[in-house]
Amino acid sequence: MPHIIIECSKNVDLGDDFPRICNEIHSILSEGLPTQISSCKSRLFIADHAFIGDGDENHAFIHITIKVLPGRTLDKKRQLTQKIHQSVLNLFNVQLSVEMIDLDETYIK
Repeated sequence: MPHIIIECSKNVDLGDDFPRICNEIHSILSEGLPTQISSCKSRLFIADHAFIGDGDENHAFIHITIKVLPGRTLDKKRQLTQKIHQSVLNLFNVQLSVEMIDLDETYIK
């Protein structure tokens, strides 16, 4: 916990930037949730097929889903998603979205 799932269109080059993005997100979460940075787990999924807007191949997206244990207030989750959104947006000029959701009570680690 937390689980960070990064999805992006194929035309976003995250290769060398993936560790840097993960470090940034992990740092924000470890301070803001709070949680131990060693508990953060990130993974990247690149969409083989994506159609954005009018289909222009220059359109690109990144979507970040952050799954956390229940108990944080809506304000806290908004604050953290906004901070992560701004941080990643400073690195990439893409359509970016970030959501933080609570893990189900059946989650076991």
